[in-house]
Amino acid sequence: MAIFISQVRADIKLDPYTKAPIRQTSATGGNALLHFANYIMEFEPRFKSDLILQNPSIKQPDPKTNPIIGHWAKVTIKKSPNEKTNNTISYPIRYGRVGGKSVWVEKELVDLLYMWEFVTKKGAWITIEEEFRELVEESAPDLPEKIQGEANLFKLIEDNEALCAFLIDYFKTNIAELV
Repeated sequence: MAIFISQVRADIKLDPYTKAPIRQTSATGGNALLHFANYIMEFEPRFKSDLILQNPSIKQPDPKTNPIIGHWAKVTIKKSPNEKTNNTISYPIRYGRVGGKSVWVEKELVDLLYMWEFVTKKGAWITIEEEFRELVEESAPDLPEKIQGEANLFKLIEDNEALCAFLIDYFKTNIAELV
């Protein structure tokens, strides 16, 4: 496996009325890399809408009352040998983590728990469904029926490494079967 990193090109237009050439990526260094690579991925710029706030219902970040706790990183596949070209993949980044743990896996797991209806939210209370509690009985034997606030649901998964590992394996296996 070879991974190449290139610089971003800035086009200087002498004539503002000429058509700009169509380019597959914003990378520099000639066309050899474009032809050699099987996959080309490009990180997209980050905007205000990509920020993850402590309280997402309040749209405005504030360092004291609603701090930024992460952001959504976006990567666009510019070239691939299959039909994935021009797809954008986004994943959450959690601030304040070190040691290669900045990808916020727990946020993705919580989103999947909502999507698969293992947990339901009504107001501030999150109900953990019986089916889910039975599924994770070995990893989390004392899982409560209800949790107050999404922050406590994140804490539950972040603090219990066995539960987190079980959920990752469970969703990988079951999503792979769907594809």
